[in-house]
Amino acid sequence: RTSSSGRAWTLRRSSGTGSRATEYDFQSRRPDDGTVIDGELLFVIQTGRFAGFLAVQRHRYPADPERGAFNPVYIVRPDGKRIFMVPGSDRDDGETSLEVWLRVNSGERR
Repeated sequence: RTSSSGRAWTLRRSSGTGSRATEYDFQSRRPDDGTVIDGELLFVIQTGRFAGFLAVQRHRYPADPERGAFNPVYIVRPDGKRIFMVPGSDRDDGETSLEVWLRVNSGERR
C-alpha cells in the first residue's frame, strides 16, 4: 500500500497468527524494518483529512472472556500512533463500520 509521501506499507506475518505493518521509504530506497503497528493493514487512506493515514484492523480480547475476541479498526498515523478506533468497529466485523466512516470523512469507498 502506498501514499503520496513516497512511502509504502507492507503486511508481514509475525509468529503465530499475528501480523504487523512495516514501512518502506522510496526516497532513501531502504526498508524500515521496524514495526509500525501490529495488526492487519487494510489500506492507506487516499483522500480527505486523514489522507496518508493507515486503516489497521487489530485482533483484541475483551476483559470478559465470555464475549470472545473482536477486530476493531483503528486510524493510525504513518509513524504508528493510533489516532482513534473507528466508531462501531468493535461491535461488527470492523470493516462494515469503516465503510460508513470512510464515506462520511473522506469520500472514499472500499
